[in-house]
Amino acid sequence: MIVDWQQICAGLAPNIVTGLVSGSLSAWITYRLAFRRFRAERWWERRADAYGKILEALHNSLKFADTHLSYAKSGKDVPPEVDMEVRDAVKAANDEIRRAVNVGKLFLSEAALKRLTRFMDESDNYKPENWTDYLFKDHDLTSTCLNEFAQLAREDLGTIR
Repeated sequence: MIVDWQQICAGLAPNIVTGLVSGSLSAWITYRLAFRRFRAERWWERRADAYGKILEALHNSLKFADTHLSYAKSGKDVPPEVDMEVRDAVKAANDEIRRAVNVGKLFLSEAALKRLTRFMDESDNYKPENWTDYLFKDHDLTSTCLNEFAQLAREDLGTIR
């Protein structure tokens, strides 16, 4: 029995080419879809991280008024070391919030940036009559911003409940 290799190769060649083309195309499409998904997930993680840092900063900022109001309610003065600790925390929190407004344009929604800007303007422009008024207003401004910003973050990140 004589095998005609030319005929066999001629019959297999189209099948081999078709297999190579379809396999390559399939691999390329799979790669593109996986890479696109990877980028989208990484982008979402970075945005979630940015929102998380700002929420943490707002929480730390709220500690200042909470601590001072708590001590005032009990009729005691805030110990100097506690006062210094919460002042340092609120300074770091305010720095984080200001940085987020300047740099956050990449990760935060327009509504979130506007809310933070409004919070900073309200905080900077409030002229209290006394220390207690300042503490209550600071607590009110910060807790309101914290709650509204958390809602904006949920909406932007797609985790509405």
